[in-house]
Order: sequence, then structure tokens, then C-alpha cells
Amino acid sequence: MRNILIITFITISQFAFANFGGYIKQDSEGVGNLYLSSKNSTIRLINEAIYIDLNQRVNFKAKFTFYNDSEIDQTITLGFPQYSYWDVPYGDIGYQPGKYYPLKADFAVNGENSEFDKTLFSTRLDSYEDVQLYTSNEMKVKLIEYAGMHEAETPPSMPILIWELKELNFKSNDTVVVEIGFVRPWFYKDESWSNKIETDGVKSFDYIFETGKTWKNGTIENFTCKITFPEDANKQINFNRNDFQKISNNQILIKKQDWKPSSSENLKIKWLSTYQISSFNYDILYYDTYNWHHATDGSKMTAWCFKEQDLNENPLFIKKINYPIKKEHEMIQTKKFDSPINATKISIINGFAKNSNTFSTNSRVKTIELTINNKTQVISLKDSDEKQTFDLIEKADIGEGISFKIIDYYNGSKYDDICISEIGFE
Repeated sequence: MRNILIITFITISQFAFANFGGYIKQDSEGVGNLYLSSKNSTIRLINEAIYIDLNQRVNFKAKFTFYNDSEIDQTITLGFPQYSYWDVPYGDIGYQPGKYYPLKADFAVNGENSEFDKTLFSTRLDSYEDVQLYTSNEMKVKLIEYAGMHEAETPPSMPILIWELKELNFKSNDTVVVEIGFVRPWFYKDESWSNKIETDGVKSFDYIFETGKTWKNGTIENFTCKITFPEDANKQINFNRNDFQKISNNQILIKKQDWKPSSSENLKIKWLSTYQISSFNYDILYYDTYNWHHATDGSKMTAWCFKEQDLNENPLFIKKINYPIKKEHEMIQTKKFDSPINATKISIINGFAKNSNTFSTNSRVKTIELTINNKTQVISLKDSDEKQTFDLIEKADIGEGISFKIIDYYNGSKYDDICISEIGFE
């Protein structure tokens, strides 16, 4: 008997989105269509244990224990799809597929490291009942079609699923343990306009539980999920579930037995930034996974970093975020504050203050020039990982924002990244 059982975790290039479920393949040749089937499944999900560490990146580990509750051997294909975006830039011969964020997951079966057999693709899914998989060449045709219908985007970027597949033999009355681990950037949505950047100030990570119901009896027999996060960011990290047990100031836990998860129980994590930093020089804002969001997320465990060559005459601009109300796929509409948000002090945690090693090995800021109401103020920072607070030259409306330039820095002992852990106002 030949089935396809799919453990799915889906991650977006900086929006991580995980999922997992079981599918039955209708034909035995090629890839074809995959159809969701739970009523006839003989595979029990005995245990699912998830560990998520929220930091500069999202560190995810999961362990699934399955049991083939059947007298018949089955050939199992484990599928690991990544929810990502594939850029389609315009070139000399029109739109051509560019780059996408690849899947970089480690996984093991029964304690032994394994490798994927093949990579396939699909379009973004609204439902997991019908999944059509495509080869790379087939997917590129769809990418070019998508670009032609989304020319307003620069470049068009198509939401896709990347499927890494691995075939396994599942003996009758046999237990299989699958372990998955990955480190992912956070997803954020920033819209670049000709003269500004619009943002909702949110870093996101989602995990879908609902497809656990596709295993035998529609049940996850034993389920645990532990999430760890920086203690100092506790007020800026939002969870959509209220059934987590707080086990410490930086850990929450959920435990369930014989759980039949529904779509309303999927996990959504949002880490909010208080202020927005923008510039005409995008390189200084979006270096690797050390983008500006990390400088205003409330935690010294994360940092905004950039390179010396990105320091130029273009000023940076910082203002308080007024969170917009929007649907998921709408353009961001930044709202203005009803009244001035006045500040008299600026506070900075210098360098990558996560620990003494990250602080000393990376460069730190020495001098910043602020411009407030057309008046210039220069502040000199100590080479310290402690919070430093400075009086502003005059009251500033941070709802409208102020501009600043980074003038000088302290050299790191190992890296040339210049880092700031936190910027805020009082």
C-alpha cells in the first residue's frame, strides 16, 4: 500500500509559518495531486513536542512520534514545505524568475540524520485538501504569469510553497520518530516607496496546529509546546492563545491530551516594535537578519546591525509607530497620531548587548547627531552595554519623528558590524 503522509512546516522568508498533517496519495505514479484523508488513516500521532526560542531569529525544534496501526507495510513520503516568496525581476528579456529563500532544515528519522530526495513547488494554499506539486520548470511558467499580473510590485514576488520530499518505509505495527529543526529569520512587512518606508512594525511567527487532526481519529494523543523569549520583551510579544501556562518570566507552556485541533487554535506570535527607523539608504536598514526592527523591539537580546560603508550623508529617521488596522494582504496605511507625542529624552542600549561576547566582538556606536526642529545636537555614548539616557536639546514630537546620523563608532574585536540593541524615548 503506497501512501503519502506529510509533516508540513511552512516558513516564510522572515515570516515563519509551520504546519503539519497527513495526506493520502491517490495514484502511485509521479507526484500528481495530494488529497487530505483522515477517516482512513492508520497512522497515529502518539506524541508531538515543540520547542520554540524567540530571539534574533526563530529557533524551532519538533519531535513527532508516529505509529502504524496496521498490519500492512506502507511506503511513506515525508514532505517538508516552506512557505516563501519567489522574486520575479524584470530583465533584458522580460520577467524572469529570480531568487527565493531556500529551505534549510535538519531532520532525522529514528535518530539518524537524513537528506531529502527531491524538491518540488506549489502555489500558496488556502486549503490543505488539494495540493498540486510542480517541478522547478513548471513553477517558473507560473512565476512569469504572476509577474505579468503584478507589475506594480518592484519586483513582483510570488508567494509559493517549496516542498522537500523524503520517502521512507513504514513497517506494520511500527513506530517512527521524526525530528525537525530549523533557524529562521522573522517575517516582517515593510513597503518601500519612493520617499519613505511604510511598516506595521511587526515581526511574526505562526504555527498551524489544525492539520494534526488528519492522523488517525483526528487526534494528537499527547501534545506539548514550550516557547522561550527574552524576558525584557515580555510586554511587546503577543500570543493569540490564552491557554498557555506561564512557567517563568520568559517561558510559557501548553499541554494537551487527545487533542483535535481546529483552525481557531493555530498559534500566531507577533513581536511589536515601538518605533520605526527609515532611511533613503536601505542597506543600513536591512543587513542580513539584523534589520532595524530589532532596535525598537524592547529587548537587548536582539540588535540592529549595519556596515561602515552604509554610513553616508543620508540621515536616518525615527518615529513612534501608530499601529494601523488592516487586513493581512492590504497595503499598509500608517495613521497619524491625534495629538503630539512629546519626548524630552532619548535612551540607547549600545552594541549587541545580548552578552559580553557579542558586545565586545561587534562594533558599537560612539557618536550620534540628532536634528530636532532644525536644531542639531551631538551625543557621545560610552562604550557600555548599559542603558544610556540623554536630555534632548528641546521637546520633540516623536509622532512626527526626528532625524539622526551615526558619526563615529568603537571597533569590535572580531567583527566589523556596527550594532545598536535598543533606541527609545521618554
